[in-house]
Amino acid sequence: MGYTEVAMTKSMQELLDRMAELPEDEQERIAERFLKELADNARWERILAETQGELRKLGEAAREEYHAGRTEPLDLDRF
Repeated sequence: MGYTEVAMTKSMQELLDRMAELPEDEQERIAERFLKELADNARWERILAETQGELRKLGEAAREEYHAGRTEPLDLDRF
């Protein structure tokens, strides 16, 4: 199925039209970068979804420590 048969935004259509004018090797290079970026985004979305419970517990613990007065201001000069 060609991209012209799929519903997409005008910007995406313009991007693909302009990419089609590029030499094949440049099209491949750009496409590989986009596909890697999409895969990386999907990976991070999966990791965040899988760790929501842990992150929530850590946030609650940090909030409890803050309200109990067991925290101190971050000193950026110490880094």
